[in-house]
Amino acid sequence: GHQVLCVTHLPQVAAFADNHIRVAKSVAGGRTTISVASLRPDDRVTEISQMLGGTGPSARRNAAEIVERAAVWKEGAVGPGPRLVMVAS
Repeated sequence: GHQVLCVTHLPQVAAFADNHIRVAKSVAGGRTTISVASLRPDDRVTEISQMLGGTGPSARRNAAEIVERAAVWKEGAVGPGPRLVMVAS
């Protein structure tokens, strides 16, 4: 078994992830902190819609369609092999 870790800002690439992790940086009181969160499927669609530049219903539909098409492609084109973990920042 292999694992591939990919950092991207491209929603079309992020849609192929088996797991999606959000990394966020914040500054408070002069200190920089980073938070890491594993996204649930619904949160993943929201994150990808934001990567597409929108937060409205049409952006969510577009993101959901991209995720669905990636899943269909992976089922037909990829056999057992590496797992892809996506890191969005």
